[in-house]
Amino acid sequence: MKLKNMLLAAGLIALLALTGCIFSPDEGDDPPPTVPGDTSVLVFPDTEKKLMDNFKVIYEKMDYDNYVDLLASDYKLMLLQDTIDDWGLTQPFFNYDDEVRIHERIFSGDAVTDSKGNLQPGISSIKVILLEQRGVWEPIGPDHPYFSDAQFALFDVEFEFYRGVGEPKLLVDGQIEFYLVKSQVEVDGVLKDYFQMIGQWDMTN
Repeated sequence: MKLKNMLLAAGLIALLALTGCIFSPDEGDDPPPTVPGDTSVLVFPDTEKKLMDNFKVIYEKMDYDNYVDLLASDYKLMLLQDTIDDWGLTQPFFNYDDEVRIHERIFSGDAVTDSKGNLQPGISSIKVILLEQRGVWEPIGPDHPYFSDAQFALFDVEFEFYRGVGEPKLLVDGQIEFYLVKSQVEVDGVLKDYFQMIGQWDMTN
């Protein structure tokens, strides 16, 4: 596999830190119009579906604070071997600190300087065109190196990233396995299930 097949957030690092990126650019595309009266809101994530619905809302709103809350503290974004080799990484994943640092830059909308000193326009808006589950949520066996207490499901995905009027649109599509973990928290004196995202494994093109 080539670098273009790396994970979604890893690809966004490429946008922010390297020359070039994994995305398919469409020249001159403008951001989609804002829908008046948009009522998309976050809900308490006591089911897997609610957590994934929140993920979509957070991404489209570029909501950094709630994205941080959505992630479990031991979150890992698993990397392909080619990515590890190309970047000279010492571990096969990005951890929680890496992930929140990446998304702080993505969601800020600020222009960034790449590794060659070139100023790259920031992300002005994000559209989640497709986030569709394939199959059911399944538990992970105890032998998994990272997510033994989690569950996972495969999703078809399509994300579009906009960088302002006249700038190329950036596209990610394909499939991603999302990994969720469940705990319980007290809400108004009642224990409720509480889901967080503990990992991703990307198979996008």
